[in-house]
Amino acid sequence: MQDVASNRWTHPSVILVATDLGYLDRLIPFAVGQGAQTGARLILLHVISGPEALSADLSGMPYYDPSSVEESAKRIMEFCSQAFRRRGIECQGVVREGMPSRQVLDAANEFHADRIVLGTRSRSKLSKLLLGSVAEQVLRSAKIPVITVGPEARLPVSANTNEQVVLHATTLREASRPSAALACQIAATLNARLVILHVLPPINGMQSQTTSGAGDSCC
Repeated sequence: MQDVASNRWTHPSVILVATDLGYLDRLIPFAVGQGAQTGARLILLHVISGPEALSADLSGMPYYDPSSVEESAKRIMEFCSQAFRRRGIECQGVVREGMPSRQVLDAANEFHADRIVLGTRSRSKLSKLLLGSVAEQVLRSAKIPVITVGPEARLPVSANTNEQVVLHATTLREASRPSAALACQIAATLNARLVILHVLPPINGMQSQTTSGAGDSCC
């Protein structure tokens, strides 16, 4: 069963790309690369949360106006989807309303996604808290690979002659086999060197645990 899941992850049929529309210029190139490398169909998702749908009337009083926000988001999603399709990548734009992390997970199940690409940013303390929380919730709850594209991630604008490296951090447990297979596939696709990293706990910590265990066994 695990081999079947691993095969889906390394050769995805559907990739869900979740965006808040604030960093499309950074996220779209990664999504294009994912679609071109795997041949997967892309689902471009934007979730309208409560604060995003707040507007102000002439007196400055805020009111909830999700319809205008939804229309604007749909236009942007369709524009991006057309750009993907012109590159030969099948793409569908989707706009939902609700709690972002829940909607991302629900959309992944609905469209039978094999991989999630999730953009994150941290331009302010508040956005760092909220978007960091969304990414963490998706990472903890999703049963498929989640690739996060952070605020400092940039694709090279020109061919780089330097060697590309894929770093795979692992616990060496049986459950890490699918992620290792995915790392191998990404490295092979990029013709990159794969570095497998396993971090041991601090020696002092191991010694203190051993000492504590020995003391407990004597009591």
